[in-house]
Amino acid sequence: MKLFIFFCFLVTLCAAQWPGNSLQQASEAVKKAKNSVQTILSDLNRSKSSIKRDAEQKIYSYQTQSANQMLNNRNFILNYIKEKREEANKSNKNADDCLDAVTNKVNNAYQKEYSSLNQCKNQAMQSIEAELQVLDAQEIIGKNLLNELDRVVLDCYNSNTMQMVNCIFIKVGYINQKIRQYEQEISQAIRQIQNNQLKILSMQASCNSNAQSRLQSVTSQAIYDTTDCLKD
Repeated sequence: MKLFIFFCFLVTLCAAQWPGNSLQQASEAVKKAKNSVQTILSDLNRSKSSIKRDAEQKIYSYQTQSANQMLNNRNFILNYIKEKREEANKSNKNADDCLDAVTNKVNNAYQKEYSSLNQCKNQAMQSIEAELQVLDAQEIIGKNLLNELDRVVLDCYNSNTMQMVNCIFIKVGYINQKIRQYEQEISQAIRQIQNNQLKILSMQASCNSNAQSRLQSVTSQAIYDTTDCLKD
């Protein structure tokens, strides 16, 4: 910013000495390039926030959906065991210890697989954060371009105004090429992150499904175990 203010001072000082006000045009070229980078950075930050917000919402939604299904599964079996316990009591069968063991097995499996869902969620979140680091790196590149534009003035300073103006236009033209390439790289990075996000969500869904299947195996076995508890 200080360099740009200094450049504006030079424009004021030299404009009256330079026909056609070319130094002012050079100043506008620098300003236009900086505005382009700042716009790209603003869009980059918005895209990053949008991707992160969308990913987090889907990750938590996947976890909540699977957790609810697991809870319903557990509650169904526990209610089944409770009904069989009541039947046993009415028949004067002492099945409490056996049914308690089955109940504990179901509850322990539920707690274990619920923790597995959290691990699935955390792994997905970490993967998304790793993807977004690519955009963090792109943000640094953008800030470096702004610094490079700020240095144009001092790098080109010359008592010969024509040489100074030519130097500024050459450097800004070169930086503008880098800005266009920078914008393309960001677009490619965002597309890649969006593709990878789909893979991450698919992996989480598979991870959740495995946890649900393991619990389902325990609850299915609990039905047979409960029946065994009620045998004479």
